[in-house]
Amino acid sequence: MFKVNLYTEREEKRQRARKQAMTTAAISGILGVNAVLVGSLILGATLLEDRRHTLGEEVTRLQAIADQTGTKAPGLELTRELFQLRQERVEWSPLLASIAENIPSSLLLDAVQGQTTHGRVQSHFDMSGVGRGGTVAMADVSGFVNHLRDDPRVNKAFPDVSLGSVRSETGEFQVVCEQPVGK
Repeated sequence: MFKVNLYTEREEKRQRARKQAMTTAAISGILGVNAVLVGSLILGATLLEDRRHTLGEEVTRLQAIADQTGTKAPGLELTRELFQLRQERVEWSPLLASIAENIPSSLLLDAVQGQTTHGRVQSHFDMSGVGRGGTVAMADVSGFVNHLRDDPRVNKAFPDVSLGSVRSETGEFQVVCEQPVGK
């Protein structure tokens, strides 16, 4: 007759189960903290946007009161100018994301230049590139321009998207995005 000691196997199973439970609890805790952080960031962004909107309405209301009474409020005018500048600012990240998503694989950009309104210079965004393999298909370039025209991220800042030039013999092209004069 053989005697078998099963106690060590039970203890090992119990230790493995305890270790798995601790690992599961730790991962659940980390995921819970991440969820709370993401939720607080979303809530904070929403609250900031609401606050910005409320302040914009308050500035408009105060300006209307100042216009009716004929009084000048220097702080109010500065605040209005700051809000106006913020409204006119070009958001470059969505614009660049749109370009990256819409450019066909047959085209390569070799230069990208953008400028915001400064003095008398109007905001503009210029791109130049070449066709892959040294040739450029007019259909690819015009399709790219049409995608940019239809994309709201580009259209918000630069509603005038046009084809600058295409040199099929060298495979070069240029796309020009501009704001309308007076914006």
